[in-house]
Amino acid sequence: PLFGIVRNGQLVAAATMTLPNEPMMPPGAAGLRDATWRQLGDDARARYETYAEATKALAIPHPHHHLNMIGVRTSQKGHKLARPLLDAVRSVAEADPGSSGVSLTTETRSNLPLYQHFGYEVQGHVRVSPDLESWGLFLRCR
Repeated sequence: PLFGIVRNGQLVAAATMTLPNEPMMPPGAAGLRDATWRQLGDDARARYETYAEATKALAIPHPHHHLNMIGVRTSQKGHKLARPLLDAVRSVAEADPGSSGVSLTTETRSNLPLYQHFGYEVQGHVRVSPDLESWGLFLRCR
């Protein structure tokens, strides 16, 4: 699922999430993924794989939704746009009897109080590299 907030015809905030049971990859998507990695290059893929391996320790072991990304345009920060997005994500997870809640990761320590304000609890912390760390959080819905 993808959620967005539009103001004056412009997307000003968005969130994407992964379902507990993701559908099969559509035909042609693997080719697009591979083409994207070729354009990004080997260094970008190696960084991604290093991050993915390090953050496995933050994985939630039971079926749940995952908040992949939430973002608000810089010009719109402070306008309380995270709330409707986080509420929408929570609603999707609560409506799914097969989901125990919502997980997310953040690489920005200053984001922790925001997520904790919305009921997320820190589940763990990993250092990916000398200049990158990540926190795993979880919002239990049942």
